[in-house]
Amino acid sequence: MRSIVIAVLGVSTLAAADERDAAVRAGVALIGADGDQGLHGFAPYVDGELGLRTRYASLTGAGSIFSLRSHFSWSDQDIWVDSDARYVAFDLGFRVTLHGESREGPFWGIGLGFETVYETGRAATYTCANDLCDPRTGPGYQPFRRWKSVPLGKVHAGFDVDTGSGLLDVIAIAGYGGDPDHGTSGLWTLRLAAGLRF
Repeated sequence: MRSIVIAVLGVSTLAAADERDAAVRAGVALIGADGDQGLHGFAPYVDGELGLRTRYASLTGAGSIFSLRSHFSWSDQDIWVDSDARYVAFDLGFRVTLHGESREGPFWGIGLGFETVYETGRAATYTCANDLCDPRTGPGYQPFRRWKSVPLGKVHAGFDVDTGSGLLDVIAIAGYGGDPDHGTSGLWTLRLAAGLRF
């Protein structure tokens, strides 16, 4: 029943669409994951969306990409883990946005994306001989690469300002979803970007 309601709302929105809605932005993203403590930090961020706009709402497909490098070291006095990795994350999904009748002014909404993370780097796991983990034994650093993908629920808000030569668009996004390593709640992201709306 829920799927039928969502489908009806989507078809109704498309049928009542007045014009195209599109935006391209750049900014900064902050990301973290409970199950992968190496996946955390700030990164340059590119965001875009394309869809249809009605009088008071928009339905758009949205995508983003960012990359960061992170070094992580951890020990519980029995084992010692060290990794140095590059993360490239891209997000594809949709957004439903509410706004005023004018192209200018505030907007807010919700969205769902599928965050895919490609991780490549090197890591080592050692066994500790004492509480100081010195000396330690293990196979040394090994190269690795892996893909992770999880759903990410998001809320967003922002505003558009007419500059005379186009619409300046500013958006803030907060997302929370599954941890790529374990599939449980644990991946979160905060993003701030500015760009142009067409």
